[in-house]
Amino acid sequence: MQKKKLQYHAVFEPAEKGGYNVSFPQFPGCVTFGRTFEETKKKAQEVLELWLEELAAEGEKIPAFKFRPIIDEVQVFLPAKAKISYKNKPIFIGTLLAIIKQSKIPKEKFN
Repeated sequence: MQKKKLQYHAVFEPAEKGGYNVSFPQFPGCVTFGRTFEETKKKAQEVLELWLEELAAEGEKIPAFKFRPIIDEVQVFLPAKAKISYKNKPIFIGTLLAIIKQSKIPKEKFN
């Protein structure tokens, strides 16, 4: 039997000490790290496949999506009195929250 192939949203963020962290908004807690972007992408596939195997073994439904969000940047002019903070905060937190909301993941999954 041929395996089905699906795609999932992955968020790659630079790590403070180098490399990248990756997480999956549809699967809270499913995360990994790599020293290079290429290594991180390979590890991301591996960890997500293991996560999905575990869900399937537990008899849980695996979410599938018919759309992919368009993520882009918008350039803006800041007010003259604006204070800019360059702290290392997750860059995609707003995007993550939007994707999670659209995916309709039950709130229990976040406890």
